[in-house]
Amino acid sequence: METTKLTDEQLYLVLEEAFRRATHDKDFRNRCLENPKHAIHELSGKELPDNIEISFVESNKGNHIGRELDLDQLDSICGGAGFTTTAVKRKLCFTLQ
Repeated sequence: METTKLTDEQLYLVLEEAFRRATHDKDFRNRCLENPKHAIHELSGKELPDNIEISFVESNKGNHIGRELDLDQLDSICGGAGFTTTAVKRKLCFTLQ
């Protein structure tokens, strides 16, 4: 049996729910940080598309919200994931507040 993949629209909705839930559910927040693919699957029952890598990072006092980051800063915050998008592979990184 083949696993169903999330569409872009479904992914957007699942990410909104993930942010809401991670705000109030510490265990889910930890799952997002440790295994984002599993956390997304838990919410949606579907897998991420093969061309998407996703990661969540914990917000900290020295966060970079409100200012533009260079590629080295993105790498240090997101472990190399950054917000880069290409036609072949999309790498998404989100900060949990």
